[in-house]
Amino acid sequence: MTNDDEATVHQTAFAASRFDRDRTLQAMRRFETALAMAAEGEAWLTEVGTDLETLETAMVEEQRELNRPDALLAMIAAEHPRRFSSRVRNLREQYDDIIHQVASLRNQLAHGEDSPADAGDLRERAGWIIRSLHHCRARQTDLVYQAIAMDLGER
Repeated sequence: MTNDDEATVHQTAFAASRFDRDRTLQAMRRFETALAMAAEGEAWLTEVGTDLETLETAMVEEQRELNRPDALLAMIAAEHPRRFSSRVRNLREQYDDIIHQVASLRNQLAHGEDSPADAGDLRERAGWIIRSLHHCRARQTDLVYQAIAMDLGER
């Protein structure tokens, strides 16, 4: 593969990663906005549930991209296995855990018709998810930029 071909492959992977991350970030912001609204009974729970489902869908799609063999993180792990492969694996596992928490919260909301969720508890649990997602995304960004710096010779 020529340097131009390799650069194109990297740019394509970076663009796909950015698209997925942007979609997830947009869904997360909508979810945060819904959580911040006044907790006025069923309408609020419906809005929160809908935005949580949108977040889950975006995260699952981003997860599919993260796990592809030609994804940005996979390329980084393959090009620098000793430095990054375990970190990539840990990030994927952390992301999987967050998705499980989102699904669990969504299921709780969907099946809690007979006992509505307490707004404070719901916000607390959602806050944990959002903070965890921000933390995971920051670690992923750090890893990508460290790999870029290595490729540029700034070891």
